[in-house]
Amino acid sequence: MRRASLRWGVLAFVVAAILASAPSAAVAAPASTTSDASPWLGFWVPGATSNMSLLADLESQVGTRAAVVHFYYNDSGNFPADICQRIVDHGSVPLMTFDFYSTGTDGVSVINNGSQDAYIRRFADDAKAFGHEVLFRPFAEMNGNWNSWSGTTTGNTPAAVVAAWKRVHDIFAARGATNVKFVWCPNATSVPDTAANSIASYWPGDSYVDYAAMDGYNWGGTPWTSWQSFSQVFGSAYAKITALTTKPLLIAETASAEDGGNKAAWITDMFKTVPASFPRICGIVWFNENKERDWRIQSSSSSLAAYAAGVASWSRPPASSRVRRIAGSDRYQTAVAVSSSSFSSADTVVVATGLTYPDALAASSLAGALKAPILLVPGTSVPPAVSAEVSRLGARNVVIVGGTASVSGDVERTFAAAGLRVQRIAGADRWATAAALAHATLALTGGSADTVFVVRGDSFADGLSVSAVAYKMRFPVLLVRPQSAPEQTLAALRDLGPAHAVVVGDASAVSGSVEASVRGLVSDVTRLEGGDRYATSVAVASHASAAGWAGAKRVGLAVGTMFSDALAGGAACGEQGGVLLLTRPDALPSETLAFIGDNANAIEGVSIFGGPNSVSTGVEWAVSAVVP
Repeated sequence: MRRASLRWGVLAFVVAAILASAPSAAVAAPASTTSDASPWLGFWVPGATSNMSLLADLESQVGTRAAVVHFYYNDSGNFPADICQRIVDHGSVPLMTFDFYSTGTDGVSVINNGSQDAYIRRFADDAKAFGHEVLFRPFAEMNGNWNSWSGTTTGNTPAAVVAAWKRVHDIFAARGATNVKFVWCPNATSVPDTAANSIASYWPGDSYVDYAAMDGYNWGGTPWTSWQSFSQVFGSAYAKITALTTKPLLIAETASAEDGGNKAAWITDMFKTVPASFPRICGIVWFNENKERDWRIQSSSSSLAAYAAGVASWSRPPASSRVRRIAGSDRYQTAVAVSSSSFSSADTVVVATGLTYPDALAASSLAGALKAPILLVPGTSVPPAVSAEVSRLGARNVVIVGGTASVSGDVERTFAAAGLRVQRIAGADRWATAAALAHATLALTGGSADTVFVVRGDSFADGLSVSAVAYKMRFPVLLVRPQSAPEQTLAALRDLGPAHAVVVGDASAVSGSVEASVRGLVSDVTRLEGGDRYATSVAVASHASAAGWAGAKRVGLAVGTMFSDALAGGAACGEQGGVLLLTRPDALPSETLAFIGDNANAIEGVSIFGGPNSVSTGVEWAVSAVVP
């Protein structure tokens, strides 16, 4: 966009498909995407890399510090440590768009034939020595025919461009320049817009990309373009890129012209549209230059005011009377907060270690049979907050799940010294412990099991997904290995004699041979699965709702990349007759959003378990937008 060789006429494009979804959360810097309410903001300001006061002036006008400072560089120089250091000293992360001008008339063959390897190695070594994080954007807008590295110019093909990308990436990886984060960035519309030049044809694979990105502009009213909303500029590319990868997605270049429409309104719409419709956008970098158009935020007082207002609007999520966050200062206090939110009293509490998941993963059905919350301890001591919660509940009994290697004898003695009756349920390993918990559940409920859940025991996500239903329905949870069913599990199935078994997860989680072993003992077997752990949790919730096991009036939401918050949250959801869904820490998965949206009118409340470092405020914002 910034190149003198850019031909305006080739930018005419039609964008379709505005993807309805929820906002991703992002942060004040791209190194993390789990703490703040909104995508981070960055800027390209001409001259700022040599005179940072130019950037500081813009920051003061719009009311935010640049999380990212964008600049352009090419392969005629050494690694620009001085520029990057000024950006780091400013408190920002460098975003370097790197132009391989050496491709010239020969295209990317000069990369693929190795003639640039020595230069790239030296550049990578210097980048590594710099030490700080650098967002590195080579081969930018590779699907646009204005670049010598584009897949349709200078004898190139998309496959050759992908090979060049991989070669550069592999050299940086081999040199140990792990502080350099590769940003893969097509233009929002391919030019020419053909199947052979599609965005997908340039995708090198997740292992070669740290961030996905896209560039796009509203060119306003011209003889070859018409005014386009933010969604019209980015909607189609967003859909295509998010179908390719779950990598964090940023906008590396964007801006709007003034002529042909209302730029201030366009900016306002951007700040509203991103949280409403673009869940994976973690950052937006504004191209702040008066060039082909006056792209600057300050091109008019109304545009500047709109951008400043947008920044202010992202300072906190909208409140929702139906969405609440339940969290403590750590996993143990979060479990206490979850307990106090759902249990006014309890005769018994179930206690498990908060350091590992296998024991508590299978404890939900027992907790349901006891109508007990699940509390967590570090393994060798009882946090004061846990003792206080046991007292508040008026509990007289403690059931410890797992052996002394998980929850020590000191914990048992601490509870006993407080006058509580303590029982421990444990097996020789996780498989045997789950079987013991299943038998204990049926001893309390009487009779044989109607239904059991079968989930993999060497990972936690699928077991968490069934925890609320297992609690409410008292369905035992048995654990298997992905490729084999432990004898303890098979023995439990024979002893329990369930009429139904629900296998959770795809064949990589519970293989077909394991399912066959279950079918040999249970006549009716159902498999619930999704494309990933998040979709699987939705499949469980949908099936549970359809079967009448649990309803969507109450929904729990916990991060799917760690276990502790959901261990306690599943019991709380089950006590309320609801379902537990999993989310990414920084973005609400589309399947999760769809479930919440489809049930929005029926939902009485959504409980988000864990603090913003677990489930970002942006996810909370996304849910609040759907369940106001």
